[in-house]
Amino acid sequence: MLNSQNRTLGAIATVSISALIANAGAPTHSWLMSASGDWTLGANWDAGTVPGASSIVELGLIGGYTVSMPLGGDAMSLSISNTNAILEIDNARTFNLFGDLHNDGLIIVNPTASISATHLDFEADAMLTGTGTILLNSIASRAQIRTGTGATFTQGLQHTIEGYGQIAGSMLNNGTVDANVATQTMDLFSADKANNSIMRASNGGRLQISSITINQGTNGTIGADGASSVVDFSGATINNGNVQSTNGGLLTISTIATFDGVDFLQGQMHILNARTLDVLNSITNDGVITVNPGGATSATQLDFENSGSFFGSGEVVLDSIGARARLRTGAGVTMTNSAMHTIRGFGQIEANLINDGVVNANVASQELLLNFNPKTNNAMMLATGGGILDFGSIAVTQSPSGEISADGAGSRIDFNGTSVTGGQINASGGASVEIINASYDGVTVSGPHNVSNALTLDVFNSLVNNGVITINPSSAGSATQLDFENTGSLLGNGEVVLNSFDARARIRTGPGATMTNSANHTIRGWGRIEAALINDGLVRADNPGNEIFLNIDNKVNNATMEAINGAGLDFASITVDQTGGGEILADGAGSGIDLNTATILGGDLMTTNGALVEVVNTTLDDVNFGG
Repeated sequence: MLNSQNRTLGAIATVSISALIANAGAPTHSWLMSASGDWTLGANWDAGTVPGASSIVELGLIGGYTVSMPLGGDAMSLSISNTNAILEIDNARTFNLFGDLHNDGLIIVNPTASISATHLDFEADAMLTGTGTILLNSIASRAQIRTGTGATFTQGLQHTIEGYGQIAGSMLNNGTVDANVATQTMDLFSADKANNSIMRASNGGRLQISSITINQGTNGTIGADGASSVVDFSGATINNGNVQSTNGGLLTISTIATFDGVDFLQGQMHILNARTLDVLNSITNDGVITVNPGGATSATQLDFENSGSFFGSGEVVLDSIGARARLRTGAGVTMTNSAMHTIRGFGQIEANLINDGVVNANVASQELLLNFNPKTNNAMMLATGGGILDFGSIAVTQSPSGEISADGAGSRIDFNGTSVTGGQINASGGASVEIINASYDGVTVSGPHNVSNALTLDVFNSLVNNGVITINPSSAGSATQLDFENTGSLLGNGEVVLNSFDARARIRTGPGATMTNSANHTIRGWGRIEAALINDGLVRADNPGNEIFLNIDNKVNNATMEAINGAGLDFASITVDQTGGGEILADGAGSGIDLNTATILGGDLMTTNGALVEVVNTTLDDVNFGG
């Protein structure tokens, strides 16, 4: 704001001094009568001649009257001090000003809205002061404000430019610019502008900002106010200040636009199909930014071009599939979703994202895909309302407070080649987590987790499981596994459910690694445990007519391994060390234990209620047998 103020004050001082020099000895022309008339008739002026480029012109005579310019006009400076006076720049004409304009009345550019180019031209740096209004009154160049080469006009605090047409000139706005004619457009284009006050669309009008830069001070605000009022950014760059929509107004991005250090105070902003909003140096968003509203078919994006944050309490809504609604970051750039901010909907987050807020896939049956770049999650990444949060082949690093969660029937988390380190992964209320190849490193989980047929969940540095992890939930025909890649434990009070025979549902350990099934944890079902297992919890074969094979690597059993429900435990060509007080048990008719070239060291081997033990080439060493 300080720079903008300095610029404004400098402009005031410069123009005032130059005006004093230019006006010294200049002819003065004052309107002669309290009646309407023609600027180009000398008899209407006290000097008896028509004002020229060196004239100081005054419309100060009391009364309501209109001064028309059927042939255009010139003046060094103009003062309209009569609040009831109207100056009309007629169709196809130009009013050239070579100095300042003080306006307490009304200036109309093209009062009949006719079809030819009509202009108010500031040919030199100028101050536009007063409490009056300039009304642009026809489309495009038919009602236009321009500036000469190198010139800038500065609109004062109490002055207004309104209507529809074009402001092509270089402008410093300290007053109000208002596109306030319903269904019509005021276009700010050609030369860059500065805004320390208000530029807006109201009453159903449209403010178009086209292919220019607007530098805003701290109090500079560009806004759309009222139903059907639109501010459209088309190739525009907005540096600093505020944008907003209120009372049903709308901001739109219709080509590429750039926001650099901008605050979006409130309301709705739409990044239209096939368009891009580039963000530099963060954005404070307290409104709703929708990427591709209506879900049209072309790539549409919000891009961070340097590292920055979504501040504020607002939302970014992704509103189409895949790349049709996406967030991206430039090379080496990080995007931070701050603590109170939300990203939701369906589409893609390709950005290198640090999430301190909420990411929510909340559109039923649609996916929010996190891909391309790694993510850091310190807060909540969610699937709700039947939405799908899909993680592609990326690394996700979570702090202890980071949580990936699916909540509600039909809601789902998909991991597809994803590596998750730390934090929590939860599913509740009928939701699930689907694993299509993933790795968990030091993760805590709850709820249903499904390792799909032919795929793998790799575990590093233990896993706290307070849910149900099902290996091959469809019992399909390919090898499916949970692998411990280094020594660690299955902690927590949950279950791993093996759900197909043999290698189609198996648990393995990497070379030299050991897996511990902790005291409150259960492994059950049917399939294989190939892992070098230390069992301090429960291993249970409980699928009728099917077996859990314990093979490949030796096991240590310090707790219970059992077969129930007509299922079997099959120990094949391994040693089971039970010297720590373990028990192998078969309970119930049809339940059985098969010892096939196995060695059992210590502990108990028990059968009850009609269960059997079948022994082939097996060694029992100091085993307590009962049944």
